[in-house]
Amino acid sequence: IGNSAFAYCKKLKEITIPASVISIGNFAFNGCTGLETLNLEDGDEDLLLGYNCYDDNKYSTSQKGLFRDCGIEVLYLGRNLKYEYNDKSSDTLFYAYGYSAFANISTLTTVNISVPAGLNSFTIGKYAFKGCTGINNATFTTPEGESWTWFKSSLGSITSSGTTVDVSNTTDAAYVLKNLGESYLHGKKQ
Repeated sequence: IGNSAFAYCKKLKEITIPASVISIGNFAFNGCTGLETLNLEDGDEDLLLGYNCYDDNKYSTSQKGLFRDCGIEVLYLGRNLKYEYNDKSSDTLFYAYGYSAFANISTLTTVNISVPAGLNSFTIGKYAFKGCTGINNATFTTPEGESWTWFKSSLGSITSSGTTVDVSNTTDAAYVLKNLGESYLHGKKQ
């Protein structure tokens, strides 16, 4: 899905992104104020999400973002996200792809995360839900018969060890997502 593909489509209420989509460009859903439900279908290939600013004062493009001004209430995430940095100019301005994926969607209340079969780990990047203060219901579903442990990294690094967190009930899971901050959330198959 290309850059700004659905930008300002105010009548768009729900969208399902199939597993065949491997990237969503910068600002693709910017200004889609009617978008209430976002389904990122189960898939075993990582999904690269375009730039989404979590800090209004950081970049000149802060008035734009992947889901900027969207009214998303329900999110279904069924695949790992891919994370990349890309330098954009000589003054070290960079864009973080995948990071702060759903940041500042204050209307977001329900997040359903489903780990696809065949994966041994699942990662949610830093600032993914920064500013999503309305999350009050979250579920983490793993493949039947598998045991998974979830932990929040202490150093904000994908490779660092972390603190085990409880995502077994909707209240605890919602709390973990709302308070992710700069940390990563990792799931590992046991």
